[in-house]
Amino acid sequence: MESAVDSKNHLVAEYYVTNLPSDKNELAKVAMGAKENLGAEKLDAIADSGFFDAEHIKTCVDNGITPYVTEQRSIGSALRAGIPTPEFYKSEFLYDTKADTYICPAGRKLEFMRIADKGKGRSAKLYGTTACSKCPFFLTKCTADSSGRKIYRGLHEELIEEMRKRIKNDPSKMELRKELCEHPFGTMKRAFNQGYLLLKGVRKVNGEIGLTMLAYNMRRAINILGARGLINGTIQIGMQ
Repeated sequence: MESAVDSKNHLVAEYYVTNLPSDKNELAKVAMGAKENLGAEKLDAIADSGFFDAEHIKTCVDNGITPYVTEQRSIGSALRAGIPTPEFYKSEFLYDTKADTYICPAGRKLEFMRIADKGKGRSAKLYGTTACSKCPFFLTKCTADSSGRKIYRGLHEELIEEMRKRIKNDPSKMELRKELCEHPFGTMKRAFNQGYLLLKGVRKVNGEIGLTMLAYNMRRAINILGARGLINGTIQIGMQ
């Protein structure tokens, strides 16, 4: 289950029930649903690394949503790729936007080769060089690939780089996510005794969660406005 919270009043603006084991394909669905429900022209979408997906980040940007999603970083993935030392991880390679090339820590240039298939329907730009065999770090610190070092660059990497800068320049956004995300779920599980679902099947669970979200929002509205304020506000809205 995913949810989007209105940061101003701490109300749930959107929820989405899924039986998929990962959050990877949920970012744009929840963010766009929240944007529509709030009637907002622009929206910030803040999520943890489980939601990181380049295609969903692009979808958000294309629809007036500014994403703040941390990336999953794994030293193990670098080692499995045959990159033994941190000095030569991809993060240490400099990308030249105008030339569309990478410069490695040893000063060699990696040029665009082709669009490569990375599996699971994902494609990326592949960069490489013929200079590796003359490099003193070849087959030692940089790569174990006898054909030389390769770098993959996502098709939407520019958007990812812009997002990295946003998160770095405003780290308070990610702290805000912790404050907004944990309160609704904690309240529902503890105060509402919703640690377990009573129904089975996505359709039924969707209805059960919807009622729980409604109850949470009503409780929050009473806490924010007071019972009389909520009643008066409902009457005014109904008369408009």
